[in-house]
Amino acid sequence: MRLVTLLALPATLLATPSLASSKVTVAFGEARFSARYSQGVNLDLLLTTPEGTPIDGTQACRTAAAPEAPCTLAVELRRDGSDDVVLVTAPDVAVDAAGRARARLTLVDGRHGGAAFTSSPDGLAHTLTVRFRGAGVPLPDVTDPECAAGANDVVDGRLCPQSGTSTLAVFPEVPALEFAQDVVMGLGETVTLFASIADETGDADLAGEAPDGSAARPLAGVPIRFAYDVDGDGRPSADEFFPDAVLTNDEGVAAFDFTADPAFVIAGIAEAGLHAEFAGDNRYAIARTSTRLTVNASTPDPARTIIEVTPDSLDANGADEAVIRVRLVDENGNILGADSPAADVAITTDLGRLLDTVERSPLDGTYSQTLQSGRAGGVATILVTVDGEAAGEATVAIVGPEGCTCSGLSGGPFAAVLALVLRRRRRR
Repeated sequence: MRLVTLLALPATLLATPSLASSKVTVAFGEARFSARYSQGVNLDLLLTTPEGTPIDGTQACRTAAAPEAPCTLAVELRRDGSDDVVLVTAPDVAVDAAGRARARLTLVDGRHGGAAFTSSPDGLAHTLTVRFRGAGVPLPDVTDPECAAGANDVVDGRLCPQSGTSTLAVFPEVPALEFAQDVVMGLGETVTLFASIADETGDADLAGEAPDGSAARPLAGVPIRFAYDVDGDGRPSADEFFPDAVLTNDEGVAAFDFTADPAFVIAGIAEAGLHAEFAGDNRYAIARTSTRLTVNASTPDPARTIIEVTPDSLDANGADEAVIRVRLVDENGNILGADSPAADVAITTDLGRLLDTVERSPLDGTYSQTLQSGRAGGVATILVTVDGEAAGEATVAIVGPEGCTCSGLSGGPFAAVLALVLRRRRRR
């Protein structure tokens, strides 16, 4: 995050003024600026005469009673519309010989004193006031007629109290919310989800120049809500959130038990299946995150097995081939994919021959084997078992000469012998 600095007015040549003037101007370089909760804000201020000549802050405020006292400023921050000082700097910010003063506000729970301030997405307006206390004996009061606007200068060495104001819009800090893991589970199982939230840049140091801290800070005790993306559109709607929020622990971690209830959870892989959300508060902005959810279907139900054969007819030439594909389905109607545990799938046929062995696709979990036709025509019945239990059958037509799917005498070596015998009888 960027460093927010109030720039000083353009520097003028250093001149030590006579104390003939009782007026002092406190100047900001910008009329409006902004910061985020937990940041540090550095202020660069300038004290000048009304003519713009810098006040030598190391000399101008010295008196006989305080011969070494420099000019000092006090800085306070108030939420607009409130009488409460919500943040103040350390007192007595000294002004240097060039009329400049450096002050720092650290916007973390009012750490300099006063009540904790807040922020809002629109930038909650706060008023910054820089006060010069004045100097001289007796010390002038703001109500002193000699300090009133338009009053004649008084040649008595006194400097009137003065103040300058600016507006600071405070926006929420943007926290980092993330899941600890992608989730892999089975239908009906329960897993514990872990989501952590932190201010990645941490709180600004009370001293120093950096706008942010040097290390991340976990956000403890903030509510996190979890959601399952029922409709699969990648973003949770209000009715997809579980009703109870979970507070983070001291490490900024919220733990939630999620059950893959088959009543509404679908088996498969969803890149953004689970979501977590922090709704924001008067310090931190809304934060959302998601993680991949892989739900493996339950054990296969043999009665639901899907058997496909392509093509569904072959020529009885001893070379044609068809691919038998088997898809396993669980009791809830979910097709078991490659992420589901492997099953023992066996395929047999009563006609033709099966090549090689059953193979399982690493992409979609489909089981397959190749059927090759023989020389005999007929209808091949293909039987499938899953884990030793009958899971269904399919048929393939093996077509012989002239479209015949008959078996026995209709084809093969016996048919060739029969044809030879008939030819011999005709010759007689």
